[in-house]
Amino acid sequence: ARAGGFAHRDAARPLWVSMENTDRELVRFTLTRTSTRNAILGPSGATAILLTFAGRKSVALEGALSDYATQRNVALTKLMYGDEEGLHQFCRNQGIAYVLYSVEYLLDTSRYSPRYRAGVTTLDESAIFWQMHFSPHTLSGFTLVYENYHYRLFRVSDTIEPVFLTDHPPIYQSEPWSSAGGDIDAFRRLNTELILTYTEAIKQREMNDYSTALNMFTWCLERAPRFTLARIGLAETLMRTGRLEEARDVMLSVVRTAPDNERALYGAAYLHAQLNETSQAAALLEIFFTTATDPNLIKRAKLLKTFIDGGVQVVPGAEAPADTTG
Repeated sequence: ARAGGFAHRDAARPLWVSMENTDRELVRFTLTRTSTRNAILGPSGATAILLTFAGRKSVALEGALSDYATQRNVALTKLMYGDEEGLHQFCRNQGIAYVLYSVEYLLDTSRYSPRYRAGVTTLDESAIFWQMHFSPHTLSGFTLVYENYHYRLFRVSDTIEPVFLTDHPPIYQSEPWSSAGGDIDAFRRLNTELILTYTEAIKQREMNDYSTALNMFTWCLERAPRFTLARIGLAETLMRTGRLEEARDVMLSVVRTAPDNERALYGAAYLHAQLNETSQAAALLEIFFTTATDPNLIKRAKLLKTFIDGGVQVVPGAEAPADTTG
């Protein structure tokens, strides 16, 4: 983290390195996809942010000094280290619509941590916090509706609902946890190294040092095979070096595991087009247009479709079809 220039003011607190401003993105999602009537249970600091910037009701009261508030905070924290049934019943009794999970429930081992507050000394892999972190698809009363590198938001439900999120950051994946030997400190360090190595690989690629970039992307994927950004970065770098068949296969591997990833859908379609596999490219573009939200990618995809429909060969080695309309 120091090499990446990230400030770390309090040595007693773990540092979370992410690819985004996790508080801001959580607020954005909450503002647009939930109601002001919804009460949210979660870490008091995070739910206080949602109360302040999104007007969502917070079950916990941040900063309260009374004995009652302190005891309630401890009791709410302990629920996250119990079983799913206990947390679900509490949510239904209290009218709680969402539960906000933070990686701190697992990864923070300091005296400020939720584990310290709840008096938890050993990790129970059957507890609700563990399922929320590593296996949200196994939950029957909570549906994952949003995630970033620090938070996951679960909707309280009474029936099992499908989880449409397919592209999970490495910090929620079991492979990096195994690579770290199940050690929390090693897992934190590994996730930091993954993000910083990925960032450095992008820099090396932009400096045309493709060999170093490929080695760095490969290093990331050896430790986190489902690190989607690294896999896309690998494919895009292979494309720049003219290894189109390999790049296509890597990009398609992302589509298989994250079929809603618009970068992968567009990238795979474009590689198919470069290899003159136009029917496959057209099929992927059809899927792309049903899910895409990035205006720049949509514009490029429309241009690519125009080339395919017009029977124009996409020249291998280009980043994207050139706009020749004027």
